Amino acid sequence: MTAAVHQRPVSVAELRRAWHAVQDGQFRGRAASSSGFSLETPTTSTTWTSAAGEEVLVVLGCAGSVGATTVAVAIGSAVEGAARVVECAPLPRSGLAAACDAELGVHPSGWVQGTRGGRLVVQRRGDPAPDPADVPLPPETEGALVTVVDAGLVWPTLYGSGWVSGLVGSASQLVLVGRLSVPGLRQLEGCLDLPGTDRVAVAVGGPPRSRWPRQVACTAGPLLRQAEADGRSVCVPWDRRLALQGVTAEVLPRPVLAVGQELLGMMKESNEGRSCSTAVAGVPGRAGERGEVRGSDHRQRAVGRGSAVFCSA
Repeated sequence: MTAAVHQRPVSVAELRRAWHAVQDGQFRGRAASSSGFSLETPTTSTTWTSAAGEEVLVVLGCAGSVGATTVAVAIGSAVEGAARVVECAPLPRSGLAAACDAELGVHPSGWVQGTRGGRLVVQRRGDPAPDPADVPLPPETEGALVTVVDAGLVWPTLYGSGWVSGLVGSASQLVLVGRLSVPGLRQLEGCLDLPGTDRVAVAVGGPPRSRWPRQVACTAGPLLRQAEADGRSVCVPWDRRLALQGVTAEVLPRPVLAVGQELLGMMKESNEGRSCSTAVAGVPGRAGERGEVRGSDHRQRAVGRGSAVFCSA
């Protein structure tokens, strides 16, 4: 015999509060995995305010595996002084799992921290939540520094919710990274059709502009051509090691570091008149050596040599 279950009536006010709780993501937490790793969604917020003296640069990929994370690390490596790279991808999709030569453990906010070369701080997520709205706020900082936010893919981020989406919509500097192919340039052109296109720099993974295949070059749309004419476009050379291994604790190839320096220089030029204090360093070489890289007056020149699509993480 089954016992009768008596349920109390639920008021409209209670249902309304429950719906608001669902909308706020209060029930997105998950149990721990079999390995003991916590899969609970971190506490998130819809706004993030940078610290006093902190310069923020946002890097976005027009598609997956186009090199956005590598470009973010290259920009951070070009900064002289305090800098950090904040990767917003969930744990399973992180491109920086092997990028640090020193691990600093997990911050109380849930971010996994490490350093490259004893100077560049790398902060990556320790949770697997895929929704851009679930990205926790970055750890707070003090003093002047440059923060490079690897925000992920353009469209899920731009039309999502959370502080990352708000940052993309309000940031004064954006870098869009695309792949040199017919579909890649079409995707890039669509992503360039954003409000405030003049605040966007473009990094195309592939050989110098003069060596683009004809059928690919003809795909370049008016917004990409305008970015090239305005000096807001660079080419990221292909590197075999990066294509095979992704970003590791080793120093990035010098031509790729030069791209980061050039993009950082674009940000500095754009911020002139607003008392930007960002300093651009010489490109570091192996074993702590530094070499001078001379910037070009025409920003669309390619840095280094390459003959294939840049396809690292």
